[in-house]
Amino acid sequence: MAPIIAQAGCVPFRRVGQRVEVALVTSRFTGQWIVPKGRVEPGEEAHVTALRETGEEAGLRGTVRWALGSFDQPRGHAVARIEAYALEVVEVLDEWPERHERKRAWFELEHALGFVDRPEVRAMLQALAELVGA
Repeated sequence: MAPIIAQAGCVPFRRVGQRVEVALVTSRFTGQWIVPKGRVEPGEEAHVTALRETGEEAGLRGTVRWALGSFDQPRGHAVARIEAYALEVVEVLDEWPERHERKRAWFELEHALGFVDRPEVRAMLQALAELVGA
């Protein structure tokens, strides 16, 4: 059995009129569109990790609205188990720690799937769509 790496992340979203938009960031390694996520530190709760990573990677702050579930991502000889949350964005920062390492962009939720290659990220977006009725 492959070792499990505990990670947590957010699908940041905002409502613009009748539309729901999600923020995606690019991976530093592949350039693919992903959601902010990272390793859960010892003694840290997953939702706290998710909030921290979203601030560091995407420059977004907000309120966790829902747990979206657990999603697995292959990581070499291990598996990253990502606890994902829906984060309603209340603040978009102009400056954040990884702004020179990643791109950040907003996508209409129903169109975001067309920009995402990773199955676990697609599953997170679909889970959010079910919750918001998109």
